Amino acid sequence: MVEWWSADADAKAEAALQALPGRQKLRKRLADLMGGGSIEEVEVRGERLFVLKRSSSDLQPKLFVRDRDAEFPHLALDPNAVSRDGTWALDWWTPSLDGALLAY
Repeated sequence: MVEWWSADADAKAEAALQALPGRQKLRKRLADLMGGGSIEEVEVRGERLFVLKRSSSDLQPKLFVRDRDAEFPHLALDPNAVSRDGTWALDWWTPSLDGALLAY
């Protein structure tokens, strides 16, 4: 039932969007803007910085952690490694107040 409804909604949206003037120009501009990746969320807990970051090749953002004295952050969670088609996402996460633990 959900698959049928989703396919029907996609088809209706596509038909309406195809009729919009300047759609290809807008599509190109959005692709250019989003191509550089993004930082989607930042949390500081204790001596650690937690960053949810998406690169241009990622379907889902990855969670990185950087210790105060570290030169570079390390990868904590990568949803793209779990599901290559982008269907698995890090929907909710929170570090403990001291940054030692992470719930997700």
